[in-house]
Amino acid sequence: MCWEDIDLKDNVISVNHTLSYKSIAGKRQFFITTPKTRDSIRTIPIIKDLRAQLISQKELKLLMGITRDFEIDGYKNFVFTTKKGTPFTPDNMKNTIKKIIHACNDMELEKANKEHREPVILPMFSAHTLRHTFCTRLRK
Repeated sequence: MCWEDIDLKDNVISVNHTLSYKSIAGKRQFFITTPKTRDSIRTIPIIKDLRAQLISQKELKLLMGITRDFEIDGYKNFVFTTKKGTPFTPDNMKNTIKKIIHACNDMELEKANKEHREPVILPMFSAHTLRHTFCTRLRK
């Protein structure tokens, strides 16, 4: 997702392209494609909490000094990037989620120990699981 896809005035996100990271001719690289189906091209609303998080993300990138504008097939100004300014790869996301789960579980183990109770441990999950969780909750 690029910042140009986000309209904070009308609170919508335009979904009109897909970023992929695959091996082409033996080299791992990013490329942009169109979504799988015509129905995949859509505009989705930005809820209040998401709006706040998007604004925080923009501020965080400025604070961290992430200014490199990595370009892929004419697209640039990506919303979520590494410290180097490159978009996240699936492995980046998997590792980030894994670190978050471990940190949460470590805190829960410590808290449960102090409170003399069984800890409630988060299981491992993928970014794809988060997509399904969001869609399920949105539907309710």
